[in-house]
Amino acid sequence: MIDLVWDTGTAATVSLGADRSLQVGAASGLAPADLAAAAAAADVMSAFLAAAAEAEAPILGYAATADVETAPSGRSALRLRSYIVASAGMTDERFSALAAAALERSAVARLFAGNLAAEWDLRVLRGASCAEA
Repeated sequence: MIDLVWDTGTAATVSLGADRSLQVGAASGLAPADLAAAAAAADVMSAFLAAAAEAEAPILGYAATADVETAPSGRSALRLRSYIVASAGMTDERFSALAAAALERSAVARLFAGNLAAEWDLRVLRGASCAEA
């Protein structure tokens, strides 16, 4: 749970517990839409890596970008791009199953149901193994 307290103008402080907080709003440079994008990217990553660990998938790296876009109609959508590096043994079918599982498991991604565009970019390093990473 978080607590949000208005500071001034359109700025607020978000308390995360255990003496952790962050400033949000125009003055801080961290817009609420940025927080939504970060939450979705982090939650999908966690869900993907958990599914990969359960499947003993050879993941070497993961990065993502995310942003909330507003269409001319005013409707907002989340665009999430995930970049995964895997070693030999990762097939397109196996990867597709992990990506689908990540989106299904991610509570934050489910909040954006119907308004989430997820793109996945897989790079397989044929000569690498997880033991070398």
